[in-house]
Amino acid sequence: MFIGRISNTKGLDFIYTALSKLKKLNLNFKFIMAGAGPQQNEYVQKFASLLGNNFEFKGVVSGQTKTALYQSCHVFLLPSLFEGLPMSLLEAMSFGLVPVVTKCRFNKYSDYQQAKLV
Repeated sequence: MFIGRISNTKGLDFIYTALSKLKKLNLNFKFIMAGAGPQQNEYVQKFASLLGNNFEFKGVVSGQTKTALYQSCHVFLLPSLFEGLPMSLLEAMSFGLVPVVTKCRFNKYSDYQQAKLV
């Protein structure tokens, strides 16, 4: 799952590459993306083309809808190139999702026993 601004700086190309590899391995998974941004149409089309029914785009979510989304997922993807302190990551971790992040300033003090760095 990814929640955030849909733009190149959020590392969505890393997610696309990783999911392409998972698909080639015939693994059963679903990718859910929520948010909005300047490359929204581009990425929605790319993921829909790659994953078909295994991709769901939720748009901007808040309140109970956002809570239900976090509760329904297991892994949170945030391969950002630049970050401050992303609220979506903190929210995901508070719901027990496994965070998969890239090495950038915000995760300098992360607990790599409980998370994965890519």
